[in-house]
Amino acid sequence: MSVFAKAGRRQQRGYPETAFLLRDAVIKNDPAVLAFRISASATILIGIVLFCLAIYRSAIYPKPAALLIFAGAVVYALGPMISVYVSTVGIFTFTVGCMLLGVRLLR
Repeated sequence: MSVFAKAGRRQQRGYPETAFLLRDAVIKNDPAVLAFRISASATILIGIVLFCLAIYRSAIYPKPAALLIFAGAVVYALGPMISVYVSTVGIFTFTVGCMLLGVRLLR
């Protein structure tokens, strides 16, 4: 039996032992999951801020790249609360900042 056939069978059966995570809203209400989400979000935010500050202070990379990356990350993070289109603008802004870095690296 091929790997794809096994994967298809597994998908059809599902995983009833994990269904309670969604059915009982454990993912939304569990304090451990909430603590993980908060700590993950905080570390990602700190990492983005430090990365953008390092790019901004650098004499090698363009300063607008750091500003675009930071603005894009913030807009992308807050976008789902407003609209899917706002998230898309955040991704696009982040991408333009990364492209500025890439162009500078290729020179």
